[in-house]
Amino acid sequence: MSHSKKKSSKDKNLIQEEQISSDIKTPEPNNESISQKNSKFFLALLTFFIALGGYLLTFARTVTLVDSGELILASAKLGVAHPPGFPLYTILGYIFSKIPLGSFASRASFMSSVFAALTSAVLTLIAINVLEVFTSQHKDNKKNSPNNPKKAPISSLSLFAIFKQLMPLTVGLTFAFSTTFWFYASVAEVYTLNIFILSIVIYLMLEWYKLKRRGENKDILIPIAALVYGLALGVHHVTILLTLPAIAFLVVHTAKFNYLLSRPVKIAFITVLIGFSIYIYLPVAASQNPIINWGAPISLDKFYWHISAKQYRSNLSLNPDTMIREFKYFIELLFWQFTPLGLIIALFGLERLWKSHQSLFYLVSLIVFFDVAYSISYEIAEDKDAYYLTTNFALAIAISAGLIGLFEKLAQKAKPFAFLALAVLLSLFVLNFATHYFKNNKRNYLIAKDFVENTMASVEPNGLLLTLEWQFYSPYLYMRHLENFRRDAIVVDVNLLRRSWYINNYLKQEYPEMMQACAKETNDFMKNLQLFEEDKPYDVVGINQTFSQLINAFIKYNISRHAVYITLPIDPPDIGKEYNWVPQGLTMRFFTDQNFHPEPVPNLQLRGLLDGSTYLDEVAQEKILPAYALMLTNRAKYLSLGQKYDEAIELLQLSLKLKPDFDRAYQYLGDVYLGKGNRAEAELYYQLALQINPENQAVKMALDKLRAN
Repeated sequence: MSHSKKKSSKDKNLIQEEQISSDIKTPEPNNESISQKNSKFFLALLTFFIALGGYLLTFARTVTLVDSGELILASAKLGVAHPPGFPLYTILGYIFSKIPLGSFASRASFMSSVFAALTSAVLTLIAINVLEVFTSQHKDNKKNSPNNPKKAPISSLSLFAIFKQLMPLTVGLTFAFSTTFWFYASVAEVYTLNIFILSIVIYLMLEWYKLKRRGENKDILIPIAALVYGLALGVHHVTILLTLPAIAFLVVHTAKFNYLLSRPVKIAFITVLIGFSIYIYLPVAASQNPIINWGAPISLDKFYWHISAKQYRSNLSLNPDTMIREFKYFIELLFWQFTPLGLIIALFGLERLWKSHQSLFYLVSLIVFFDVAYSISYEIAEDKDAYYLTTNFALAIAISAGLIGLFEKLAQKAKPFAFLALAVLLSLFVLNFATHYFKNNKRNYLIAKDFVENTMASVEPNGLLLTLEWQFYSPYLYMRHLENFRRDAIVVDVNLLRRSWYINNYLKQEYPEMMQACAKETNDFMKNLQLFEEDKPYDVVGINQTFSQLINAFIKYNISRHAVYITLPIDPPDIGKEYNWVPQGLTMRFFTDQNFHPEPVPNLQLRGLLDGSTYLDEVAQEKILPAYALMLTNRAKYLSLGQKYDEAIELLQLSLKLKPDFDRAYQYLGDVYLGKGNRAEAELYYQLALQINPENQAVKMALDKLRAN
């Protein structure tokens, strides 16, 4: 008896040592059969093919807006993209660029679709893991309270076998066709690859968590997850780094703080660096002087500046007004991600995780918290919605818990309620697909391509075009270098001209004659620019002066040989002041004379902008439509000065179709009708302009003058 008691006490102490945290249960044999494992991966495979099928219907066949053009070019030519360089994306993009599938843009968009579909498949496996955690909890509860008749195990509920198959599939497809993720699955961008690699990390960590709860030792998963995490940093490292607190907390909450000093974690520090070493690609690629060599990160300083995204640090802002505005944007975006039904289920899932599995609750919640906290303090204009993709992914995990809780509550009542739970489950995916299909259908998206072609249509052969518009320049880079579009022209991005790599590694390579002719102005500007880039004291007046002199030297060199154009707006303001600015299409042309130049210009191709065939996203609405409307009104105003009133009215009416709230178009209509002698029509349009913009002083003065006479 005494010996037996001693042995029992020893066993008890052994069990306490093995149970590293309160979440870890007494070891159980893993009875998962080969058929069960095959069933899991069959569901993941099914999710992949369904998601990919949807994406194949909708992915862009040509270049799109924002960074797509630059990223496609950097990948196809093994160059260096904008900070932080995205080395893993670039390497994989190069591989996909060799697939004989349509244009280079098609191949890059297809790559986004493939990784989006893979993400959805991994999320299906994650949802299965969440379900297994919940069902194992019920087994534990049943062992602890075998005589408790109040709550039946979820696995014994009616239709559970069907739910077990449908729930993971639904979660994967619901995220696949969520509005933001589907958008980035259809265009050439880095974000679906980014979320795919993150999904693998989360899957591995949840496998580790699940096995730890069973008492099984699978610590090898920690360094494997760290290796994948290091590779993830080679895509969009900011959004990946924001998940680190959540992952670390999962480890500590599950295995206690001392586990951070364990051998698997020490190995993980090594493997994450192995993954992170993908950034060696940047100096290797830069040394080959590719056509896109952003930042030219060959030296140690430039390498650090590039991967740390030094040039974008100014976008961080802790201004309360900015953060409130950005948070409102996030809430609006979140509301439609999974449709309101999906959001409700996600919130319910968070509540279920808090009550049942706090390790998972903290994983999801901390991912959301750090992602949102950073994103609302980071001001960027175009792809802000992509920064919330990690939040959306985390909420998709919460949706799996919400669906489990919903099924559990309804199926315990009666079999018809179990059918209701399955109906809700299926409707979530169907609603998501139906609601977001039109918005994300980029199959016939021609807005970026047309914008480039319309802009260049007015540019004569060998002409110079100066621009500040990235929505034009990024797709133009793609079209110029991969589709041989208008290689005769000299096109300079004035914003990029403020970066030494652009002058040394792009302009001198592409336009050597112009750069040689303007060598003095280039050198003068570069002396000041070098001080600015190295954070040394520099003369603000001097750098701005030499910058203007360089641009004016470009104009002077080219205007004696060929035509010179700019797009609006332009900065600095002292560019080309001595010339006659004439609006032609989407550009202003510089003339050395002061004559009237009403020569006809090519018609604009406006596919998708007026016919309702294409959903106009924020960038199209805020950048493309205003650009068309502005230049149409400028052209109309110019024609009205030559008394070509009917042509002017036609252009102004087209401008208002594109941008109905454009007060300047109404203002110029008033001017045109006043020029025609129609005072009543003129007053009407002036009043309409003031309704849109009560602060339009030019309209107020015109109205006062009209009424005084």
